[in-house]
Amino acid sequence: MQKYLLQLPFLYFYPVQTFTKQERLCRAEEIDNLFISGDTLMCSPFRAVWLLSDKKQENPAQILIVAPKRNIAKAVDRNKIKRMIREAYRMNKATFYEALTPTKKHMQFALIYQLEKIVTYSVIVEKIKLVLLRLSKKI
Repeated sequence: MQKYLLQLPFLYFYPVQTFTKQERLCRAEEIDNLFISGDTLMCSPFRAVWLLSDKKQENPAQILIVAPKRNIAKAVDRNKIKRMIREAYRMNKATFYEALTPTKKHMQFALIYQLEKIVTYSVIVEKIKLVLLRLSKKI
């Protein structure tokens, strides 16, 4: 047990890059409220619907990732797109959280994929960074 404790301190220097259940927007009432009273931000290939609130949460933001069946027919492709978006968000959320944490506000937002074809992971990462930057400026 002692040898594991000695190896852990290096973890404190790196930001935690996880994507927990608390960071996902799951409740139907919250999703309905988001789409009814949320604001919209366009950044091709994404449309972001966001809502800022003062309610106290463990995480500063909750996200819903959507790849509509209307645009992408095959479930395999929809799942691939959602996996890439989740990974890009997980890797780039730290700067967004840094901007959101001092305001003591909570943001719920949905990222909706708008294209009918699959773009590369590098394009998704670039656009996720841009969306997160624009959302942090809206605070």
